[in-house]
Amino acid sequence: MNTLQQLIVDTSTNYIGQKEIIGNLGFIDVEFQQKMEAVGWESKEAWCSYFAELVWREAYAQLNSEIEAKIRPLFNKSAVTTYNNFRRSEFAQYVTKKAEPGSVAIFRSAGSTWQGHAGIVLMVKNSEMLLVEGNTNASGGREGIEVAKKSRLIDFSTKEKGLILIGFINPIPY
Repeated sequence: MNTLQQLIVDTSTNYIGQKEIIGNLGFIDVEFQQKMEAVGWESKEAWCSYFAELVWREAYAQLNSEIEAKIRPLFNKSAVTTYNNFRRSEFAQYVTKKAEPGSVAIFRSAGSTWQGHAGIVLMVKNSEMLLVEGNTNASGGREGIEVAKKSRLIDFSTKEKGLILIGFINPIPY
């Protein structure tokens, strides 16, 4: 794992356990709420994509990288829109079907064109990946209440229900 990947992984794991006020009304930890608001989150909004943005921006800021300013406008409250923004940007070559540590995994909700989910890849082993996700829960239920680790299959097949993996935004060298 390179320095950037390690920074993204470490930054994401530092937030494990952060909890929301049920209903996406805010966060228990005031400092975490301030950070989420600084990346654009507003009360009652889903926040998985905002969490991925927060992690990437903090990691790139630690490197004093100019990339942090360039990725800001590409992130969106919609994970799918974030994916499409990166795909159409100068960073398109980093949007792939291959995960690596520090990647943002992007899922689309079955039956939707814009709703989805995002998480930060910690590690990949065979056809599985371990992620840190915001607006999820460690027990595997549908209600997102916290930042938690989740194990998911790397599976791009179409489904009638649930999340469909559409790809990864890999870390952009600084």
